[in-house]
Amino acid sequence: MLPRAVAVICERAVYTRPMANSMYIAAPRAEFSLAEVQAMVAAVFVDLQLPPPSIRVEPYPNKAMRGEYFFLEGAGPDDFCWADVDERAMPEVSEDPSRPFLISVTTRGDWRFGGAVALAFCRLGGGCVFNDSGQLDGSPTFDESTLYRALLNCRFQA
Repeated sequence: MLPRAVAVICERAVYTRPMANSMYIAAPRAEFSLAEVQAMVAAVFVDLQLPPPSIRVEPYPNKAMRGEYFFLEGAGPDDFCWADVDERAMPEVSEDPSRPFLISVTTRGDWRFGGAVALAFCRLGGGCVFNDSGQLDGSPTFDESTLYRALLNCRFQA
């Protein structure tokens, strides 16, 4: 994952950020359309009283990797993240045979923004959110309601 993360970050000319961290969302399928991601992300951001971010689909910059990922960008300089779905079913990792795919939401920016994006994917049929980043309240995992509460407890900047 690092090569595409570095390429996206370098594209934004952000070099002083800490290493990227991720949240992983267990999902029932490996494909999501741009329209459904836009709709759910917008709904979550409105629910959190935030302006919805722009979302675009980008090809992986590393030619050895096939496919595309979602790049999300908000109003603030730290409001950005990228999300992709691992096409390999891994129920042993997701710990849920009905949700064998993992969606990765990664940022070097503001985890309140990244967490809101993770919540949107959770609402799109995801199950457990694995908090590999250790951000927000430090919980190792979230379900939809605990992630929502953790985000409400964060102080979003206008």
